[in-house]
Amino acid sequence: MYWDTGRRAISSITRTRLLLSGGDVEENPGPSLRGMQWNPDGLTQAKRLALHKTFLEENVTFCLLSEKKLSCAEVSSFTIAGYQHHGVSHPSQGGGVLI
Repeated sequence: MYWDTGRRAISSITRTRLLLSGGDVEENPGPSLRGMQWNPDGLTQAKRLALHKTFLEENVTFCLLSEKKLSCAEVSSFTIAGYQHHGVSHPSQGGGVLI
């Protein structure tokens, strides 16, 4: 049983070496993502514009917003061109999360 585990590990190492020695294969060829996290302490119109500008300038793929302080209706109508959003409002004043 132990021998089989060691054999699989060696096989995995050999496979990785062969792939990397080809010269045209990256170690992690997955997609490149850029993320950001921000606590805006409320999303005013000025902060929304700054957020959109940052998304464009920094090529942000995803963003986590905390303390957005938007009502359920505001979360439903929140949009930034080219992005999807999912948000939850805090039942009372303040709080909430938006991705």
